[in-house]
Amino acid sequence: MQSPYKDDFRNFGFLSAEADQMRASQRHDLSPKFLELQQHVMNALDVLEVTALEREDEFWWAAIGLWVRTLEACQGAIRLADLGMASSAVSVLRTAYECLFYAAALWRKPERLKDWKEWTEKEQRTQVKGVLKEGKSTFTSIEIENMELLFDSLTDGKKWSTYDAANDSGLLLDYQVSYRGLSLIGAHATAVSVGCYFEKDTEGKTKATIKPDFSQFSFICISVKKCLDIAIERLCESSKVITP
Repeated sequence: MQSPYKDDFRNFGFLSAEADQMRASQRHDLSPKFLELQQHVMNALDVLEVTALEREDEFWWAAIGLWVRTLEACQGAIRLADLGMASSAVSVLRTAYECLFYAAALWRKPERLKDWKEWTEKEQRTQVKGVLKEGKSTFTSIEIENMELLFDSLTDGKKWSTYDAANDSGLLLDYQVSYRGLSLIGAHATAVSVGCYFEKDTEGKTKATIKPDFSQFSFICISVKKCLDIAIERLCESSKVITP
């Protein structure tokens, strides 16, 4: 069913046809950066294709899964930045770096697989505990019993933080510069992250606004490229593949 409203940004925001027409990849001054990122993604996919995927090491497959998440998140960040959704792109890119730290750490320190699993269960356990504490009255006795059984089955292990993973992988500088930086400007609800949503009208009054922001496109492209470069390097290192 067709909407009776004009399909422009004023009515539908980033879900409008007009938003698609405003994409950075269609802007003459920004499209080369988009094409360059396409080449980097192709390089990453090429490396993955020639990697020895017949391995049976559990730690290695866990790292591969996280590495693929890194690659996907990098592409997601570019897609969002291409639409002018800079803040959302930054948030997704932070996820890419987080997955990269854990993947690289598992490759360099396979013994960390146990810590990764225990940390996952600890997070699940914390969630179940919180749900039971805050919403016990909203569940049936059977649901509560099942959650309590799940809680008891989970390991209350130690935390293996993103900082720990970055340290184990030898990527602490990238953690401090990229990961923390992306957290501040977009991934977290900080004061720094909201500045782009305000502007002055003709009378000098402040108003909230939402519109495509391509001012961060180059920065996001550079950050994605760096993340992909590290990802390719570490996958090659782990599987002894020659970097393209």
